[in-house]
Amino acid sequence: MPVSDIWVLNASPVILLGKIGRLDLLESLSAKAVIPNAVFLEIQAGIGERQAVQRTADWAAPRRVADVPIPLSI
Repeated sequence: MPVSDIWVLNASPVILLGKIGRLDLLESLSAKAVIPNAVFLEIQAGIGERQAVQRTADWAAPRRVADVPIPLSI
């Protein structure tokens, strides 16, 4: 399977893969995975719920990048 250069990740797949302990799949499929700040905050919002969410936030933290504004024309 080819490896993509950079993946910009959304919260749902990161949270779900974190719950089943398979965040390694994201690392094996992409050369670099980044998490926009808004997505990181969404992941972090569930920290009080479970230990898996904390592990997911810990995994996501070093991949956190600034949000990019979306033009109104889109």
